Amino acid sequence: CESGQKFGAGYGWRVDDFKVFKGWNCETAIRNPFYRWGVGGQVCPTGLDYHQIPLFQAENEPISFSAEALSNGGITQTDVNLSVDVTGAGTFSGTSANVDIPVAGVDSLTLTTTFTPSDFGVYNMAFSINQPNADQDLTNNTYTSSFEVTENGNFNGVYARDNGTRIGGISNFANNSGSAFKIGNLMEVFADAIVVGMEVVVANEATNVDQSIYGSIYRLDNGQYVEVAVTEQHVITQSDLTGNPIRLEMYDNQWFNLVTGDDLLVMAAHVGGTPGEEVEFATAQPVEFGTVRGESSGGNIGSLVDPSAVMVRLVLLDPTRLSVEEVEVSNISVSQNVPNPFTDHTLINYSLTEASNVSLDIIDVTGKIIMSLNEGSQAAGEHNMVISADQLSDDVYFYNLRAGDYSVTKRMVVNK
Repeated sequence: CESGQKFGAGYGWRVDDFKVFKGWNCETAIRNPFYRWGVGGQVCPTGLDYHQIPLFQAENEPISFSAEALSNGGITQTDVNLSVDVTGAGTFSGTSANVDIPVAGVDSLTLTTTFTPSDFGVYNMAFSINQPNADQDLTNNTYTSSFEVTENGNFNGVYARDNGTRIGGISNFANNSGSAFKIGNLMEVFADAIVVGMEVVVANEATNVDQSIYGSIYRLDNGQYVEVAVTEQHVITQSDLTGNPIRLEMYDNQWFNLVTGDDLLVMAAHVGGTPGEEVEFATAQPVEFGTVRGESSGGNIGSLVDPSAVMVRLVLLDPTRLSVEEVEVSNISVSQNVPNPFTDHTLINYSLTEASNVSLDIIDVTGKIIMSLNEGSQAAGEHNMVISADQLSDDVYFYNLRAGDYSVTKRMVVNK
């Protein structure tokens, strides 16, 4: 010690209470469990997960189940496998092949069988990593999730990547502040479909009120995403901040056709504004890198580094629901209503080859019958019906005209 320093240099160390545990021999954990539609696709070879999917899409592409198994034990974990049980609207059980995993090793496991939903409703999934030896910590061996096979009434269903829980938001790229911005998810088309609208959820931010948003659909064409359809603009109100989806109709009520195999980028868009106060779109659960992309005002599309699913969705119609077979012996021919869209009244012309009882139903996009007209027995020849918009709101409808055993369905739009 230096002269005059009575208590040394002032350095030392202490050990608080501690306990030594013996390492477990048999211990595995589940990591990155997922279910995927579209495995092997050109844009996302590992497929994508959907938390809402219309039945006519879900039943045309099987689901694959996978997860990683982590060896936390002090010895090689032998005969480890992944099992998945599905309950709810449909049932399924499957298991992967067995693998041996060395100490601290990780192995990817995929079920040897796939699953294809066949009914509407919620499907609950339970993932489990298993081994024949007693696992020392079962709390990290399981994972649960769910998805919904949707249909809105008799006609259309919601198609969504987000899980419905709003936990974050995004308003712009840092280098695009104050300018127009689009952000959305990659999605795939497994069966021909018609886009009848979109849904967007916005964040609960007061600055969102009175700002405009719209939806935009891009389709992959020769390696580039090209905008192919947009919705009408919507001005956000206070009630839109609650987390409920905002329904956006297609621009000028022009529904858009999708074909099997289309790869899409489905985006929510704003038109810019005060820097730092642009519209903030809601985001949900984390998703894989590259599956969420944004577009700046200059048209440059880029991927988010640490993405969460954007709460922007498609509303799809199964085109087979609109196809009414025109057989040669059909007794009826029906024209498109004129005018269409209409404000007050519209005219439907039809012709009969023989006398028949004639009736007409007007149906909304949820499948609900809004109006029914019974014309009684009509003679063979040309006829017409006048439809009033008094009982109809601004929306898209279908009219189904029946004559005897035959019927024809067509689409009409009310725009008051």
